[in-house]
Amino acid sequence: MPPAAAWLYIECVSWQPTVAREVQTPLGPAAVQSIDDTQPIMNVPILRAGLAFAEQVTSILPSARIFHLGMSRNEETLLPSIYLNKLPAKFPDGCHIFLMDPMLATGGTMAAAVNLIEDHGANIEQITVTSAITCPPAIENLRQLFPGYVTNTKTPVLHPNIAYWHWFQYCLKLS
Repeated sequence: MPPAAAWLYIECVSWQPTVAREVQTPLGPAAVQSIDDTQPIMNVPILRAGLAFAEQVTSILPSARIFHLGMSRNEETLLPSIYLNKLPAKFPDGCHIFLMDPMLATGGTMAAAVNLIEDHGANIEQITVTSAITCPPAIENLRQLFPGYVTNTKTPVLHPNIAYWHWFQYCLKLS
């Protein structure tokens, strides 16, 4: 996994609920906070570029599941079309879904992917869009399509709804 994708994914999953646990270390037991695995994490890379994010996700979070979604632009209608759908028939209640695409230009493909995931039983509150570079038109289009769900914070401090670190990082929490 490219280092930037790994950092971005780690930052996005760090917003997930945690539970207190005890782990055994070489020096003895230690109290830690870890991601609550009772709320499963589902990763949906949009092929092919999204594979850069999903490539080693299981090494960061072994309990995460990966579902592939292939989308391309129809050259006649300029709308996204699906050529591969490996989504579950219904996403589990309470799961967290990370939609992964390294770059969002207009947000059209991402909006279609969000709608498709909703068609598979997920609520918009369960979805986080993970993208390394997001162009301003994509942010504006996603705001218009999902009013009240996309906010923008242009600071180096992570905010639960969106993170932006200069040109490097956008995590959009659609809730």
